[in-house]
Amino acid sequence: MADLQKPGSPFRPGQRASVEVFVGRAAESERIVQRGARQTSLGKPTMFFVRGEYGIGKSSLANYCLQVAEQEHGLMGITASLAGQTTLVGVAESILQALVTSAARDKGRWEILKEKFARYVKSASLFGFEINPAALRDESVNYADVTNFLGVLGSTLERLMANKEKAIKGIFLVLDEINGVASEPMFAHFLKGVVDRNALAPRPLPLCLVLCGTPDRWRDLVEAHEPVGRIFDVVEVAPLADVEARAFFARTFGSVGMTVEAQALESLVKFGSGQPRILHMLGDAAYWRDTDGLIDGKDAMNALSDTARDYTLRFVGPRILDELRSTDYRAILRQICQLDPLAPSFTKAELAQGLREAQRRKLDNFLQRLQQLRVLHKGRNRGEWVFNTPMVRTAIFLLDAASD
Repeated sequence: MADLQKPGSPFRPGQRASVEVFVGRAAESERIVQRGARQTSLGKPTMFFVRGEYGIGKSSLANYCLQVAEQEHGLMGITASLAGQTTLVGVAESILQALVTSAARDKGRWEILKEKFARYVKSASLFGFEINPAALRDESVNYADVTNFLGVLGSTLERLMANKEKAIKGIFLVLDEINGVASEPMFAHFLKGVVDRNALAPRPLPLCLVLCGTPDRWRDLVEAHEPVGRIFDVVEVAPLADVEARAFFARTFGSVGMTVEAQALESLVKFGSGQPRILHMLGDAAYWRDTDGLIDGKDAMNALSDTARDYTLRFVGPRILDELRSTDYRAILRQICQLDPLAPSFTKAELAQGLREAQRRKLDNFLQRLQQLRVLHKGRNRGEWVFNTPMVRTAIFLLDAASD
């Protein structure tokens, strides 16, 4: 299969997985959809915090549930990225822009809401529309207030509910990329205020509010205002099981008429370690490496090499190698990777055996530093350390091997 004859890659490294190739997460999605979207469609406000490590698929899960909420439960889906925002006004601006974008993507819905949101749009065409950032910024000052925030969502919903053809039962609002505001008390108080004020309203707004974040961001949020920890139903997102990873590769390659040999499939599953970001990177690399429509063992090994190189440039270098400049630290890291480059964990005892005395003295500080960098966490067994993303270990091993 020559590259010129290939359709676009069905894999999406670094992006939310499309609904078509979304697999697994049955229990998690069922919980959010049944306890959240369905209940909200019946008039009950609900709140969820989707918690998991970086690249584990939190955004994809939220996006999938949003699609189901729209298609099966009549909710208006809104996804707001809070990336770079550090103030409530910035948060309000991001949500307002997401609200306008959601309204405009449906022609019938936009006809109902155009009058309300027209001032936020500069121009519209066949290819989309251009937001008026100045108008958004000016109005966002008002919507940083809890009452006004609930008011704009409520008035939007009232207009949609009044239209029989486009009747909407509630709102499914996803707040993603919350790193900049999670530790800010004003954000935690705002969230608690939205929930409390809405609960006391004569007619509570049917709102399903879903936040996505890492365990660290959840901890920041609760430490900023402890009562906020009691208002969310926390949904843990763990690595995909092997059976789910196999289904992911089979479905995604199959969507473009490609097949995977059994041995190659097992290699891709093993290298991916249940990490959706890595699975997409591996699949994308194998897709472009393949020349005959059949992913074989050679394609899988080439994909591993390409992914490890890409992962090193994008994540390992900036987050790890640039931080660990000590010769002894580099030597310890190299020894970890050489023990077994594909293993997701190691023990402190087996690592220490291959180190010099000077390196062993620095081992505890080294492990603590990698824990701070969110590369490692302590395992269940005594002395065990586990990679948050096993590809880190493989990437450094291949990088070291290539430099020899």
